[in-house]
Amino acid sequence: MIRLRNSSKVAQLYKRSMSSFVLRRKERGWNKKDTSNDEACQSVLAQILKAKKPRVVLCCHTSYSYENEVLKCLEVKVKNYGLRRKKVVFAEGHETDLLQSFHPACAVENTECRPEFRALLIHHFVAAFSVLSDKFTFPDSVEEIRKLCLRTGNRLKELIPKLEDAEAANFISVALQGKYEDAQIEPKYPGFAYDTEGEMEVFDKMYARFQRLIGSGTNTFGTLGIAITITFYWKKHFKKDPMKEQLRHWLLIRGSEQEDWFPSPGHCETHNTHDPLKVDEITSLEYSLSKMSFAPPSDSTLQEMRSINDEITHLASAFLALIRLELVASTMPDNLKNLVYRQKCLIEGYIKQSPVANISNTLRIWRLMQRCEFLADMVANSIADSKECERVLEDLLASVKQLTPILQSLSV
Repeated sequence: MIRLRNSSKVAQLYKRSMSSFVLRRKERGWNKKDTSNDEACQSVLAQILKAKKPRVVLCCHTSYSYENEVLKCLEVKVKNYGLRRKKVVFAEGHETDLLQSFHPACAVENTECRPEFRALLIHHFVAAFSVLSDKFTFPDSVEEIRKLCLRTGNRLKELIPKLEDAEAANFISVALQGKYEDAQIEPKYPGFAYDTEGEMEVFDKMYARFQRLIGSGTNTFGTLGIAITITFYWKKHFKKDPMKEQLRHWLLIRGSEQEDWFPSPGHCETHNTHDPLKVDEITSLEYSLSKMSFAPPSDSTLQEMRSINDEITHLASAFLALIRLELVASTMPDNLKNLVYRQKCLIEGYIKQSPVANISNTLRIWRLMQRCEFLADMVANSIADSKECERVLEDLLASVKQLTPILQSLSV
């Protein structure tokens, strides 16, 4: 904001000009192509600049040519906005740093789907204040953010209800992957409906990305992918997910720890997804989420979860043996599906009551449980094809067996 000193005449002129402008705007109706007030507004702005003699000015990019001679020095004749900086003279004997920016409305109107705009806007204002200390240079990543902002993409508020959860999960995986530049600003739908196995793999990949993020302990994921995940996909499409609050808060914590807007090359591909949280990370997480209250799960709940997991293992093993002998009881698929559903309900309750420090294990449990549920559905649907049913049962058994030691390690 420009604060005027000893320039009451300029202030009064500005006030009269704006009052007249607002009145005429109300009378005629707003038309942004109407330029009848431009000359008066430019004249007032020029007088403010000459009176205030600012040390730094942020200028919105525009293809518009100013009529006012003072404001002509603000023009940067390029096709697209950039991160340009130059010296200009508004008043004799006074030099000002001009930083080319863009209108803040770009960041505000794209709140839901373009964290890139906000990231770049932050850089521009940091630059403006840093000029005052003469110690500022733009980070290398700013130019990459600028390029992302130039990519065409619709504002996606209207498209959000059309997204299936599986598609949203896929976009989260893309946003959190090693190469952020491949993330889609405008979603490109696959053109087909995911089958059950396709959905399972999409959700499994998304939870794997979250595991990497939680178990990382480093700040190499980059802020933009995390910002897109929080503001666009996670909070809108996973409201019923039992881990929605833990993961949302954890995303905010990890996002604030990042050193850069982009992930370090190759980080996501090489990180061990099963690394437990370090003690200092657990302490930090508990402190950050101290306002979230969790009632500890009862010992009977844990015992029931372990017991049902054993039942699923035995039933799936017996089912698999019969399939290999080309024999199967007609009730087996439904019994298996019901057991898995009971286990899912118990685990959902456990997750909602789980201590924050257990988030690594909790996420692993939920990822495997989701996979088991999809596989139980696939067993029921593939009963007519013995080979396919055998493959699915083997996958289900493998997932259930991975759950067993995790459930055994849980304590109240």
